[in-house]
Amino acid sequence: VNNESVAEKNFVVDEYVLPKFELTMDTEPANFKDGKIRATVKAKYTFGKPAKGTANVTAKFRKGHYDREERKYIDESVIVSKQIDVDGKKFVEFDAENELKMNKSSYHSRVELVATFIENLSQKEVNVSKVVFVQKKPYKLELSGEKYFIKPGIPNHVIAKLTYYDKDMPITDKNNPIKFN
Repeated sequence: VNNESVAEKNFVVDEYVLPKFELTMDTEPANFKDGKIRATVKAKYTFGKPAKGTANVTAKFRKGHYDREERKYIDESVIVSKQIDVDGKKFVEFDAENELKMNKSSYHSRVELVATFIENLSQKEVNVSKVVFVQKKPYKLELSGEKYFIKPGIPNHVIAKLTYYDKDMPITDKNNPIKFN
């Protein structure tokens, strides 16, 4: 400044491209004993850092009946939405009975989950969807045998495997033995 020297520097101004991000949603198998439908919404940039933004998570339980008098299907689907702030990932859950109006006769039903995420910096919107099957019981029974046809009086060996739906882990309970008929 005092010596009045001047310096020059050339530079190029390029268009700034906001980083891309991806959205995923992890779900857990659901059952009526627990009564919750759970999901984790995950947003991250392609270079690995967590993305921040707002997600609207919608759960839709399709149900209805056919009206014979009017000769048309009456849609009684229940839709519940929740807005969450996501900083990398966020957990959300829906109550099957209170929010989605499901009952015990609704077992083996589907609940569609859709997450719409809006990233804070770019305001870009991305969607992801998953389907959760709601089971009546928290466990499943698989049978496998040596023969496909059973004949009276001839022994047939069957292997029974009782596991939890969500963990695919065998049930071990010493206090309540499992009985097969």
